[in-house]
Amino acid sequence: MLDRDERKKAMESDGDDHAIWLITTSDLSLLLLACFVLLFSMSSVEKGTFSESISSVQQALGVGEGARIVRLKDENVGSVVDEVLYRRQLVEAQNRLFAEVRLFAQSRGMSDILTGSSEDGKITLNMPAGVLFEPGSDTITAEGRKLLQHMYDLFVRHPDQDINVRGFTDSSPTPSGGRFRDNWDLSSSRAINVLRTLLDMGIAPHRITATGLADMNPLFPNTTEENRARNRRVEFVLEKQLLNPAAQ
Repeated sequence: MLDRDERKKAMESDGDDHAIWLITTSDLSLLLLACFVLLFSMSSVEKGTFSESISSVQQALGVGEGARIVRLKDENVGSVVDEVLYRRQLVEAQNRLFAEVRLFAQSRGMSDILTGSSEDGKITLNMPAGVLFEPGSDTITAEGRKLLQHMYDLFVRHPDQDINVRGFTDSSPTPSGGRFRDNWDLSSSRAINVLRTLLDMGIAPHRITATGLADMNPLFPNTTEENRARNRRVEFVLEKQLLNPAAQ
């Protein structure tokens, strides 16, 4: 059995535990009361004041502006889709035309003369300058005119194609004191003469342009005579012009 002193200590210990429990309960009650007061205060806020507060927060965080940007993007989704479809249809149409060009070259016996590629809706056809011009000259030969007649027959079938005639030389400088100041002069004159010949044959002027690029963009290193002969060339760049639906 516990003696008198031990019972007294036990009672005092229990009293301390009860005091701690009462303090904790009191704290929780005060917190709950504070929450109810806060909720009641918020329910009493005027609608206009609350809206102004929300607007201030949105402006500070940039939320309102961002929401407007998202809506604009949603409105432009249709235009983006139209643009993608337009580009895909354009590339497919040009690839079909390039396949037709290859068959055309075979039918005219030009497979070894006319080469090219189709990339991202742009068709590039290469023809060696040696089959159109004498070395160092910008005058189109009789054989060259026959070849350009074939090119005209191809181009006239596709009036929706714009044509850029590009003249190229190798890296060898033009003869000093000659007619042409440099390769820029020679390549430009050759491209212009091809353009004029096609115009005389009947190509619409608004469809065709000419560019001289000298020895820029060589197909092969200018290290051998064979490579230099390949780099001396005339290119016909075809691009289909369509009205982009996204621009309507």
